[in-house]
Amino acid sequence: MSEHANNIVFLLGAGFNQELKDWDDLKPPMARNFFQLIRQSSHYENIYHEQLRKVYGFIQEYWKLEEEEISRKEFDLEKLFTFLQLTIDDIYKKERYDELIELHSIQDSLVTVFINFLQRFDLHHIRFELYQRFGKKLMEFKPDIITFNYDLYLENILESASGLNVSIPESFSNVHNLDDFNLPDDIIRYSHYKYNIPLAYGFKFDIVRIFMAGNRKYEFGERFYDFHELYTNPIIKLHGSLNWSKIRQIPTDRITLQALNKEFIGNLIISNEYWDPNFNNDFKGWIVTPHIITPTLYKRGFFDQFPFKDLWSMAKKKLSHCNKLIIIGYSFSPTDFHTEKLFLDSFKENELQDLIIVNPDTSIIRKIKELTHFNHPVTMCSNLFEFMDIFNDIIE
Repeated sequence: MSEHANNIVFLLGAGFNQELKDWDDLKPPMARNFFQLIRQSSHYENIYHEQLRKVYGFIQEYWKLEEEEISRKEFDLEKLFTFLQLTIDDIYKKERYDELIELHSIQDSLVTVFINFLQRFDLHHIRFELYQRFGKKLMEFKPDIITFNYDLYLENILESASGLNVSIPESFSNVHNLDDFNLPDDIIRYSHYKYNIPLAYGFKFDIVRIFMAGNRKYEFGERFYDFHELYTNPIIKLHGSLNWSKIRQIPTDRITLQALNKEFIGNLIISNEYWDPNFNNDFKGWIVTPHIITPTLYKRGFFDQFPFKDLWSMAKKKLSHCNKLIIIGYSFSPTDFHTEKLFLDSFKENELQDLIIVNPDTSIIRKIKELTHFNHPVTMCSNLFEFMDIFNDIIE
């Protein structure tokens, strides 16, 4: 493996995933086509339709659109999340708690379906040789990666490219009888794949689920990271990740509240699976929720939370020192002021040597050149296939 590719930054948006398809031949959703795509899913009638019932009612109340109309036209998920949050904030100030409970239920339903639908594309990269090649190149050159995506497709690609860890720990034979937070050293050192995801994000978690297939064993982050060093080429996930969960001050059963360990409240957990409200929404009796910045237009309040403030600072530092920037599938929404500011701050003094854009939409070239103050010819690829054909020439 080569050394870390100094001063090369990959920035990945939702378009990075658009070569993926699930078993229904659907691509991962974008903000504007979420409702159109989910109606085409084979799971829609059995699962998603009932989960979205209250969401459709909310849309009908405020936008006067019926379910059938929403499925035929673009309806911006970002605007829906934003309006929901603004409505919740307004009702909270008015102390109308019955309405507040109902609005939170609608919001939870939308988040649940959003996450579950994204999860349907998980591991489908294995069917696509393109992503396997891309993952192997990332493992070889080790560039810094900044992404706005919540999903775990990139992490799965890197795991697959790294290969399975064949050094099974001796304690593994008795793993089901081991107690959380008191795991043997060899279990803590182990990871199912050579690429160990809890080391990949540039910061340390309070609680780590050991990445072992078929087992749920947890260790305190403080002890886990005594055995491991964070990777020097992190995946900087600016909007969070669907395998990050935060422990809330809400018990799953109020009867047992007094017996619960209150020291867990507020802890951030890294897992090897998506959050799912039906199967893994609690930890030791406390409710956990995904630690993500939902697709809202007004994100300012989230940026003061750990780890987002640190992640945005980290991204600025990486961009401020990069000489080669590769942007795949990100189009810079006109409402995304935070990202524009990140770029303007980062390239205030930094002068890029190379700018590579992977996007079928050539109209974004001007916008990106303005934000990076790049005055030279841009290397443009319409898709990931074209980019992979020139990967070595660009990186080396």
